[in-house]
Amino acid sequence: MNIQSLLIQAGFILVLGIAVVGAFEGVKYGRTLLKLKIGAEKYAQLEAQAQHAIQALEQVGKNLGLTGEQKKSMAKASLVAIASALKIKLTDEEIDHIIESLVYVINLETGTFEQPAG
Repeated sequence: MNIQSLLIQAGFILVLGIAVVGAFEGVKYGRTLLKLKIGAEKYAQLEAQAQHAIQALEQVGKNLGLTGEQKKSMAKASLVAIASALKIKLTDEEIDHIIESLVYVINLETGTFEQPAG
C-alpha cells in the first residue's frame, strides 16, 4: 500500500467518525427535548418499553425476512400503542425520532448498521 492510499483511508475513517459523533449528538438532543415535553419518568418508561418492542421486532423481522420499511411500520404501531397506554401524545416526527434513535443505539450495541427505512 502506498502513502496516498493510507491517507485516503485515514481521511475516510475520520469522516466516518465525525458522522457517528454527529448522529449520536442528534440522538441525545432529540431525547432531551422529548424528556422536557413529557417528563423524565414517563420518557424512561416509554423508552424502555419501546426498546424491548424494537429489539423483538428486529429478531422477528430477521426470521421472517421483513424489509426495513415493514419493521419500521410495525415499530410505529407498537410505539403508538405504548405511548397511548402511558397517556403520552406523540407527533409522527417524535415517533420516527424515537424509533431511529433506539435502532441507532441497538446497532451501536450489537455492532450492526442498516440503512434507515426512510
